[in-house]
Amino acid sequence: MRGMSFYRFLFMCVLMNLSCLGVVHAEEGRWTAGFNTGLSLLSQEAIEGSDGDIGPVINAQISYGLSPTLSAGFLLEWEHRSFENENNVDLGSLNTISLMPIVIWHLDAYDSIFPYLSTGIGLNVNTFDEDSGIVNIDPDHTFAWRLAGGANYPLEMIANNLMLNGEIAWKRNRGGVEVANQNQNFDASTINFLVGVRYTF
Repeated sequence: MRGMSFYRFLFMCVLMNLSCLGVVHAEEGRWTAGFNTGLSLLSQEAIEGSDGDIGPVINAQISYGLSPTLSAGFLLEWEHRSFENENNVDLGSLNTISLMPIVIWHLDAYDSIFPYLSTGIGLNVNTFDEDSGIVNIDPDHTFAWRLAGGANYPLEMIANNLMLNGEIAWKRNRGGVEVANQNQNFDASTINFLVGVRYTF
């Protein structure tokens, strides 16, 4: 609960300070499509008595510029990671597909770098593939909440409207899980480090 309270406080501080921002790099009236890949780290023990590996994360998004400071769109994200028990025996792998509408706030540009903050809420679709058959693990689908910060850098030497993107994101993925016919708490919330491209059209 304390962790959630901190994130809510941080998010409210961001919202209250948005009115102080100046002219920024948002393409009002235009679409921007993006693709990212990177590494996904669990922010805590997801399933009691298990250890989740660092895994890959891939996402795609599209957004529309509503104003010089605000864009809205949709994000599709996939994560994958393997799990072991305390004896280093493979339990299987968790796949998470997240679907969520997003809002992006574009901040002041700094030396041709265009930073932004974004948030979104939606659904995490969690599935677990058992490798060893030692134990059955069945996680719930959960509420998704994502907070991210990143920056775009124009790649005009390659193509007009193409940008290099870097982003760090935290995503909530908390619910219940059935392990060997016993109900437990499940928290596969992650911190993701991403790089990719954006293209405005």
